[in-house]
Amino acid sequence: MFTQWSTKKGWALVAITAAALIGPSTVPVQAFPLSRGAYVFTTEIEKAKPPKGWIDFCRRYAPECDAQATEPRNIKFDDEAWDSIVGANKWVNEHIRPITDMRHWHVGDKWDYPNDGRGDCEDYALLKRSLVPSNVSDTHCRNPKDSVRS
Repeated sequence: MFTQWSTKKGWALVAITAAALIGPSTVPVQAFPLSRGAYVFTTEIEKAKPPKGWIDFCRRYAPECDAQATEPRNIKFDDEAWDSIVGANKWVNEHIRPITDMRHWHVGDKWDYPNDGRGDCEDYALLKRSLVPSNVSDTHCRNPKDSVRS
């Protein structure tokens, strides 16, 4: 208990000292809870950008990347829809052989459908998303944490 308290106190002292040495900043600072009573502070340096592979994929398959702000975020779906998602997942996992983009395409990162039966994790995800039936919204695939199974 004492060690944990002193470790937290030590990190807080390090953070305060660093802040004093660096001086005031006009960059926004945000605190993220690390554990009960402890926070990590970070500054916004720049906006996160999508991966280059996704940008290239969207150039080639623009309709696949169109997201509407009006799409519902919390969706209930039935057992039939759930079974179709599980079935698509199982089929892709059993039929697509894993391979890195470097070995497959001779590039560091490429997102594409594994039409030749080979692909990496993004390719698996793209194919799984394409196999989900139309009665299940694409929102499930973009925001799975927002989906609610009934």
